[in-house]
Amino acid sequence: MMYFIGIDVAKYKHSLAAITESGEKVIEGFVFKNTTEDFARMLDRLASVGITCEDSRVALEATGHYSRSITDHLVEHGFEVCVGNPLQTHNFVKALSRRKVKNDAVDA
Repeated sequence: MMYFIGIDVAKYKHSLAAITESGEKVIEGFVFKNTTEDFARMLDRLASVGITCEDSRVALEATGHYSRSITDHLVEHGFEVCVGNPLQTHNFVKALSRRKVKNDAVDA
C-alpha cells in the first residue's frame, strides 16, 4: 500500500496529514514543532501507523528556509519529498471546495 503525506509548513510548527492511495485518512492534523526533537516525534508517529519511507511520498510547500530543515530531515531518513509551489497547492485546495476554508489540517 502507498501512503501520501502532506505537511503544512510554518515558522514554528508544522501540521501533517497522511492518506492511503485510496484516500482513507490515516493521520489528520498531527502538529509538531520545527525542532529536531519533534521531527523525531513525527517519524515515530508515522511508524506507529505503519508508514515507512519505502511505502510513502511526502509533499510540502516551498516556504523558503522554513521548509529546508524538515525536507532535509525527511530526505536523510530515506523519504521521497516533493516541494510544491504554494500558489499551485492553494489553487488545488480551492478547487476541491466552494467553501472558503483555511486551516493547517486542510492545507496539509
